[in-house]
Amino acid sequence: ISTFTPSTTTARRFDVYTTNKGIYQFLYAKMQPASSSQQYRVLDSVDMFLYTVGIEFQRYKDLNANKGGVTADEIRPYYTNLKGQNVMGLFSTKASVQRLNLAIGAATQDSLKHNSITRSLNIVF
Repeated sequence: ISTFTPSTTTARRFDVYTTNKGIYQFLYAKMQPASSSQQYRVLDSVDMFLYTVGIEFQRYKDLNANKGGVTADEIRPYYTNLKGQNVMGLFSTKASVQRLNLAIGAATQDSLKHNSITRSLNIVF
């Protein structure tokens, strides 16, 4: 994954990591255990979607998420990173990447079937 830093036009690479346990817990929370031994979840592939935005958009969201005071729901802070007289707006960047129908390897299949967290989901391939 490449991204541009706000101060330069040089791309830099970063990696996103999670633990196996985190993935198992996510699947368990979203699927919930099978209601019977006759219920199965069939997984044949995985679709991955990655959405990113620039730091300016994050600042805008952070400013508008702050609540407090008597008029918290009535007054929202304005944020702009555009210069000029009577200018209001946000100039940022966003990107998305998707990879569809990614194969699930044998080791991952075995792990999802037999892991103590996901075993009750009755996943089959």
